[in-house]
Amino acid sequence: MSNIPPQIANQLLTDCLHRCCLCQVEEVQLHHIDYIVDNGDNSYENLIPLCPNCHSRVHTSQAAAGQPGVLTRAITPEQLRIYKSKMIEKCSSLIQIFIKNGLAEGSEWHYYWHKNRIPELWDSLSLPPKSHEKRPEDLPTYNRVLAEKLSEFIERKGVWDLPLILNETVSELESLIGKYVTFAGRFEGTVQTQNYYLDPQSGWDNKHPTLFTTINVNGIDIKVIIDIDPNNVVSTTTFLKLSREPYLKVIGHVWNASTDKKEIYITPLHLCPNFK
Repeated sequence: MSNIPPQIANQLLTDCLHRCCLCQVEEVQLHHIDYIVDNGDNSYENLIPLCPNCHSRVHTSQAAAGQPGVLTRAITPEQLRIYKSKMIEKCSSLIQIFIKNGLAEGSEWHYYWHKNRIPELWDSLSLPPKSHEKRPEDLPTYNRVLAEKLSEFIERKGVWDLPLILNETVSELESLIGKYVTFAGRFEGTVQTQNYYLDPQSGWDNKHPTLFTTINVNGIDIKVIIDIDPNNVVSTTTFLKLSREPYLKVIGHVWNASTDKKEIYITPLHLCPNFK
């Protein structure tokens, strides 16, 4: 696996949720569908995640195929490609179900984005005017449209499960910059009332409040920081919940990361409770 490009390994492992394509066990290795000695390569198309047992079983079955007295059929390269395709499709469906469920629950938890950091998202959504700022009764309609548009965007762009991808990128966190990720955790941090940040007389220094959580990867603690722009939160009630409800699900955009500091900085696209 050492010669496999990291970006290919990352993409394949996260596409399959770090699970074996034959038995779905979580401890996996990467197997070459067409062996290197048979002109196979390290491409995404030629690799498949397998657990150690299934990996051994594939090699053993193929080596024994055609030998006198061997009745067991080999697991062929063609069959492995079918298993891989079905596994990726299944995992994609699971991720989208998780995301859509998160978007569908509690519309007041929608979090607005930083336009200057994510112009592609902002420009692609074509949202109606935020009329609920003057007419609160329009809020449910606007949030429903927002949920639909955001879900479509995520399906089109793809989203990475952050704890899983960190297994492959912990030594090069900068490679995560620009990706859209999803994760959940118990967050810490101090968030004042929304008026504190928006009132010009409050003495606020214009620094956004932040919340953070820690993800442990193979004994290494990675601090994940989400940047809260008080201008982008739906309502004062929602803003208060950020400090009162520590367990959150996040879908966000990685705008910065530091391997040296072991920190990742996230612009949240969507926040919702992750009740424990």
